[in-house]
Amino acid sequence: MTVATVVAPTEALDDAWHHLEHSHGNLVLVGAPGSGKTTTLTALETRCARHGIPVHRFGPTGDASPAGVRPRAVPGQPSLLLLDDADRTQESELARCLRWVHDDGARLVATVRPGSLGSPVEALSDLARTARTLVLEPWNELEVAGLLEALHDPTPPGEVHAATRGLPWLVRDVVAATTPPAAAHVPVPRGACSAAPGGLARHVLRLLRECPAVQSDLVLALAAGYPSHGEPLAPALRGLPPAEARAAADTLWHTGLVALDGELPPVVRDALLRHAPPHRLRPLLDSLVDDLSTTGGDLRAVAPTLVTLGVRDPRLTAAVTDEVSRLLPRSPAAAAALAGAALSAGADGRDGAHGGGSELRALQAEALGLAGDLEAAAVALSPVPGGALSSHGERVAMTLAVLGGQPGQGARLARWVLDHPGAAPDPTTSACAALALAGRGDAAAARALLAAGGATGPDVTVSPLPEMAEAVLLTLGEHRHHALPGLVRIAGRGRRPELLPDVPAALAALVAVNGGDLAIAESVLAGSGRGRPDAGIEAPAVDASRISALRGWVSMLAGRYGEAAQHLDRIDPAVPRDEPWAWGLRLGLARRQDDIRGLTALWPAARTVLVGHPVDLYSLLPLGEIGLAAARMHEPDLAAAVWDQARDLLVELGGAPLWAAPFHWYAVQAAVLTDRPDAMAADARALVVAARTDPVAATYAAAGRTWVSVLGRDVDPAAVARSARALAAVGQAWEGARLAGHAAARVADRKEAAALLDCARGLVAQPAPGDEGEVASPPTPAQVRAGAIVMSEREHEVAQLVVAGLTYQEIGERLFVSARTVEHHVARIKRRSGAQSRSELLSRLSLTLEAHSAAPPR
Repeated sequence: MTVATVVAPTEALDDAWHHLEHSHGNLVLVGAPGSGKTTTLTALETRCARHGIPVHRFGPTGDASPAGVRPRAVPGQPSLLLLDDADRTQESELARCLRWVHDDGARLVATVRPGSLGSPVEALSDLARTARTLVLEPWNELEVAGLLEALHDPTPPGEVHAATRGLPWLVRDVVAATTPPAAAHVPVPRGACSAAPGGLARHVLRLLRECPAVQSDLVLALAAGYPSHGEPLAPALRGLPPAEARAAADTLWHTGLVALDGELPPVVRDALLRHAPPHRLRPLLDSLVDDLSTTGGDLRAVAPTLVTLGVRDPRLTAAVTDEVSRLLPRSPAAAAALAGAALSAGADGRDGAHGGGSELRALQAEALGLAGDLEAAAVALSPVPGGALSSHGERVAMTLAVLGGQPGQGARLARWVLDHPGAAPDPTTSACAALALAGRGDAAAARALLAAGGATGPDVTVSPLPEMAEAVLLTLGEHRHHALPGLVRIAGRGRRPELLPDVPAALAALVAVNGGDLAIAESVLAGSGRGRPDAGIEAPAVDASRISALRGWVSMLAGRYGEAAQHLDRIDPAVPRDEPWAWGLRLGLARRQDDIRGLTALWPAARTVLVGHPVDLYSLLPLGEIGLAAARMHEPDLAAAVWDQARDLLVELGGAPLWAAPFHWYAVQAAVLTDRPDAMAADARALVVAARTDPVAATYAAAGRTWVSVLGRDVDPAAVARSARALAAVGQAWEGARLAGHAAARVADRKEAAALLDCARGLVAQPAPGDEGEVASPPTPAQVRAGAIVMSEREHEVAQLVVAGLTYQEIGERLFVSARTVEHHVARIKRRSGAQSRSELLSRLSLTLEAHSAAPPR
């Protein structure tokens, strides 16, 4: 079944059949070339055959009936004559056909082209006066859907209708080009209707050649971008009397190339722009810009086409820039493609009122960045003429440097902005530079830039960058706790998508996490990163990655490790800014689950990130986690440079307690892990100083003193419990539980040890069965056949950690039990297994764990 043989159920066909069923009069079907005249006659012929109505079809495109031979009539039922292209039938034959109708009572259904009913052929004029006339109009979307359904073609009918404007011949050509006859069920890629296939282009050019001269020129003018009605008047209509000009425009539909509203379907326009004779099309393209500018027309609609077709004009560059700006929020990829095509075609952006030579390139770079291609975005800015960036270009360049994991480069660009202010400093660019400078420790320069940037005005749709920069600078001073409410408000406010060095919600969450408030961090992140689907706006890929990184971090601190791992999987590896967060999450999850094998496997790649990623204010948390992993992997010296650079950065920022306290706590933890209390001296002092004005720093300082006491086996159970609970209150529940568990292993009194272990269990919300009276679960048949050891749930947990290589003390800290209890568990397992050596026990345990993982759930 091919497209040509399928009859679509249309309103015109139903109206024609209704006429034949309920009327004895003749019928004239009027339609432009390709409107379905012949197809409609074929469908009527088929229906008549099913109803036993004798049909005779002839004409230039029909079955050739022998001249002079009359069809035989059936008594009581006149014959039906189907005459295709009556306006192209010889006058003598048409007259003879009408005599059959008049003499024998036969009925006639004839098709004609528009305008032919006023033909000087007398017989055709008589037919028009005595018959019902039915105009074959373009198909609606439901009629297009009927054809696609008959062909089992899954292409969306709306897509086909939009591309063809429902012209029947065009619908069939497009569907034929996208639906292989032998595999009509194969889905068609979206957008397949947007380009004119070769056969369709030939069809378009044939119809163009058949047009009268004026209408042919007018169709080409429509393809170039001239309107079908109104100003500017197409060159083909100039000089004509008004009545003739209107008639030429009103009868464009007669060509078969134009929709009823006088507009060219997209695929027809594309075919003409690609394949029309250049000597006829090029003058129209060249004159259109002047004509639109003279009449006050909008160049934006035609500028993309004209530029990509090679038309050079400064006014087009400005119009393309406006169009790219319009596309940017809803379709960054389309905006980037348009800007790239214009630039490739020679629109270098050095003219127009858009800030000099680089606005179009800046828009292209921003669009590519929003689409997630940071590397291509950076390349887009590199060939700016003379190296001169517009203010927008400076902002995009700084943002790309930060997103590309080069905060130092972002700060260098920011200092250039500070040293070379424009005549009218752009507040948004100044704010972006201030964020970059603050991130690298230069708060004074950041404040100077904000002061020079001026006001942004009351419009709530402006960029959030100025308020974000002000909030970050506020976090560095004594009024730092006033910054978070402002950031939360910014995060909840709708905004136009733009390329930002950080997401307002992520920055708010980062400040909240540093301030020990996981609840606010989780709340502000929950509604972010989704874009505005109702407005057709998707969240930029770089924003979604950042939100995932912070959500994963909050989930990890809250002890929801599975959820944290899910967010970790959504961090985009193509965004270098987020690389430390991804590795910090991987290592943090492994460390909190005592996954030594996992840490060991991750560490070779993670150590490269620790050494290679620059230190800035916004990456202190993940770099601290990676540095702590270095201590856990017995390479504390590898993190020494990071600790030193971070301390220097914080000193340059005046201490910055909000940002400094969590990082100094990481350094203290690294010293604890390596059992080197002296290594924490500098960070402990910094926490003590910050504790005078910051309650979170006070919590960390107290916990640090408690750790020193615990390491010296001077355990005060009450102080340990207070510090552990205080740590949990600032989002460090696991660290608090670890402190309590570690102290329990070093306290002499068993009751005090038990109380500390209870405290640890309560902080991490991991209720576990008691050490005594555990009942072993009955083994499954598969486990029995494998010779597995029968173990209780707690013994199974201990066995996993033993196989992982942990010591009894480390297992006790992980499970919040004493090392002696772990030893008792292992002894019971060994007796039950019958193992004679440790290596034999490990072998049996590995076998048991494998059998357990293979067993079906109960």
